[in-house]
Amino acid sequence: MGENASFRILYIVPYMEAAGTERHVLHLAQGLHRHCRLGLLSPEGPLLPEFQRLGIAHRPFPRLETDVQAGLRAFRRGLRELLRLLQPDLAHVHAGPELAVLVRTVNRRVPLVLTIHGFHGSHAEANYRLAGWLARLARVRRVIAVSQAEARLLETGGLRPPRLVVIPNGIPVPDDPPVDWRRELGWPGDAPVVGAVGRLEEPKGFDVLIEAFSRLTNEGGSVQGSNGRSELSSPSSRALPRLVIVGDGSRREQLERQARELGLEERVHLAGFRSDARGAFAGFDVTVIPSRHEAQGIVCLEAMAAGSPVIASDTGGLPDMIQHGVNGWLVPPGDAAALARTLAEVLADPSEARKRGAAGRHRFFEEFLVDRMVQRTLAVYEEALGATKTRSRAALD
Repeated sequence: MGENASFRILYIVPYMEAAGTERHVLHLAQGLHRHCRLGLLSPEGPLLPEFQRLGIAHRPFPRLETDVQAGLRAFRRGLRELLRLLQPDLAHVHAGPELAVLVRTVNRRVPLVLTIHGFHGSHAEANYRLAGWLARLARVRRVIAVSQAEARLLETGGLRPPRLVVIPNGIPVPDDPPVDWRRELGWPGDAPVVGAVGRLEEPKGFDVLIEAFSRLTNEGGSVQGSNGRSELSSPSSRALPRLVIVGDGSRREQLERQARELGLEERVHLAGFRSDARGAFAGFDVTVIPSRHEAQGIVCLEAMAAGSPVIASDTGGLPDMIQHGVNGWLVPPGDAAALARTLAEVLADPSEARKRGAAGRHRFFEEFLVDRMVQRTLAVYEEALGATKTRSRAALD
């Protein structure tokens, strides 16, 4: 920090859970805090201590959807304080284009960068159009999409290059020790472990995964078709597969009930939130990402980094990372039957699965390390600031 800091950056985030958006911002902050002066305007939440450990100045505001009036007052007050304390070169808003407009009600001059982390649900298409309109209204200089698929959706809102830029997520190399799920849960040593990690919410599709898993009926993982007959069998005599889902959210009770009703309570374990979640992937024989939509998916990168074979939904930014038949498998989102068939094929050939996992790990190190994301983001900051900012990124090299 100090006189040779490359930038003074204010991050603005609409929530502070332990989810993908917040982890993305944390990775940026971890890559920049030794060389840049950083501030953070956000609600309080479980990931906030990670930012505070970096010595980042923080001001809180309540989540706007829980208390609009108090949230707006605290947002404007915290923004004024951080603008005075930090005197930022620019503000980088994440996930909430409406927050960029709110910034303009306090300060009309600070340059803005906005990263969109994806919209879900029945109004997603309208939200992408709205995001483009709000970005233009707030005079945002650069809008970052985390995948090519996201960029195409944002183009429906009138955003175009050079204002619209694609920067894929990047993560540090996970350093958590591997979780031995069989030993921890008392499962047979030869039981294949299917795993998934994420928020237990409807867009993540864990209900589809449990439905698909219920179709793995026989030893080794044969698949039961809709007519009750076995569609695909494996010659393996291994124990019945098990399923671990790591994460928490509003759908937990519903997913537990689904597993019970399908008679899977002995073979499906909902592990809840775990601080060592990044070590979970090394204990999975295959990682499944059954999302109905995914802007990009940090979970996918964490699985790739661990060398875990990945089955992912063919949606959003996931195909930017997983090449079907090369470093993993893609299945139609929401299709439990197709997911079950792919799961059975993967579990029937562990050697091929390991090859795909190794290919995914190789691609992660080539394209998705956090340092690359940080450097690309710094380049966008420089573009957004133009000729008024000449300090280079050399301090990070």
